Amino acid sequence: MSEPLPVAQSFLMNTFEDRIRLDSIICLIDAENFRTNVVQNTQTATEQLEFADIIVMNKVDLVSEKEKEDTIRFVRTINRQAPIFESSHGKVEIRYLIDTHAFILTEEKEQEMNHHHHTHDSSFSEFLFRSSIPFDMEKLERFISALPIEVFRIK
Repeated sequence: MSEPLPVAQSFLMNTFEDRIRLDSIICLIDAENFRTNVVQNTQTATEQLEFADIIVMNKVDLVSEKEKEDTIRFVRTINRQAPIFESSHGKVEIRYLIDTHAFILTEEKEQEMNHHHHTHDSSFSEFLFRSSIPFDMEKLERFISALPIEVFRIK
């Protein structure tokens, strides 16, 4: 589980805007373990649902119709608009997930992204570098590929 806004920010950076497009934010729900996951990870789970453009509810074959309806009802209290696709064994028609153009940067999302702060476990360290001039992408790619294996996330 991860916070959706920092991930989305990675795709919306000026250095990438002419090369990639953020198509949608997809939230995957485990219908069988939904209540447990939401209770244990309330903040992150709520953010994932809130900012999702598409919701996939997997493992619907393992829950009762009432449990499924209760989960949908709960999801709709957080996100009224995102379509919910039910699936079993992760099977969803790809046309519902790819090239949907579902992500729309609203003023509210942009404001939230610009003011979003998150913290890391104390076993992690971070380094931030900002520049007013564009990166030389070739040099940046060489630099990134030469980083030690311990560096596992770069935004």
